[in-house]
Amino acid sequence: MLTVSVISPEEILFEGQTSSVQLPGSESSFSVLPGHVNLIGELEPGLLIIKADESDIEYIIDGGFVEVKSDVLSVLVEGAILPDQVDVDAEMKGLHEKIAHIIVPEERDFIENETSVHRARITYSTKK
Repeated sequence: MLTVSVISPEEILFEGQTSSVQLPGSESSFSVLPGHVNLIGELEPGLLIIKADESDIEYIIDGGFVEVKSDVLSVLVEGAILPDQVDVDAEMKGLHEKIAHIIVPEERDFIENETSVHRARITYSTKK
């Protein structure tokens, strides 16, 4: 079993034991199972899935970092929301506002990150 902690700046989202966790890595999604090699990695906005006993626990995260060390998984996220709590209209509005900005080189990375947060929330929302 894995010992998992998922923490945002506002709260502890999950602490407990689980058999696996799926994470949105900076290169692609990946799963962590017991016995996984130790690592530290960057997370992109996307879907984090904790395999629980009876059902999966899902969060749409705004990016963050993960550390795996000896079957202990620590996930630090910039923000997180449950898929059924996404306000798709508000996310679409936010996305359109970001796109409407004239992107100057100094703001390009910030705008790209902000739009990826909105896209992840819309993609994984259960209120489609």
